[in-house]
Amino acid sequence: MSRTKERLRSVIRILLEKFSYLGDWWPYEDTKEEIVITSILTQNTTWSRVEKAFKELKKHFGSINLEAIASCDLGEFENIIKTLGFFRSKAKTIKDVCELIVNRYGGFDKCLNLSLGEFRKELLSIKGIGEETADSILLYAFDMPSFVIDNYTIRILNRFLPSEFNKNRDYEVVKSLIEEFVKNVGKMKTLHGAFVEIGKNFCKSKSPVCSVCPLKEGCYTSQVQFLKRDLTSEYRETVSL
Repeated sequence: MSRTKERLRSVIRILLEKFSYLGDWWPYEDTKEEIVITSILTQNTTWSRVEKAFKELKKHFGSINLEAIASCDLGEFENIIKTLGFFRSKAKTIKDVCELIVNRYGGFDKCLNLSLGEFRKELLSIKGIGEETADSILLYAFDMPSFVIDNYTIRILNRFLPSEFNKNRDYEVVKSLIEEFVKNVGKMKTLHGAFVEIGKNFCKSKSPVCSVCPLKEGCYTSQVQFLKRDLTSEYRETVSL
């Protein structure tokens, strides 16, 4: 096994151990059908705006129902979620996904029997559905083993494996590397949640909190931070003398 894969396996092992309490992680309290919609609504916007749009959806439909959205007039649907940024494009994307699930495949439950490769390809063919959104829908809504790569994951791996990992590395390459070690749907959800928690609370983009990060042992960025701190402290002591 290559050095890169050994270190990646180490990161995965630590995260699954430290964040096992996350279980089948999903950041919002959604039903499976709601996850399909939430995965698209959250693109490039704040959760507060998503909440407003979600309230309007529930007010209009009673409950989030893919069949109802698929048959809803596009203009009417745009008006329901107009509090969101890019609401027109998102409305079209959501409608297209719902129509795929309902009209092409016969409903949510029928999609559970689809092959992962076929379903993912069809989702990615829809304008507005990128790899991260497609994998979020597959993993969290349909419980299919398709790991989600987001900015947190890229940032953390780039800092933990700086010489082996490029922050611009291809999505599919990173996804395939992680899926070599994690094949269970539940563990994929936990691991993705762990990357999000580390990224939000410790491995921040501008001011990483390395001193208490669960990944600080063996992390190159953490070691550099401690070295800088020690050198600064030593320099100040020398100057004071």
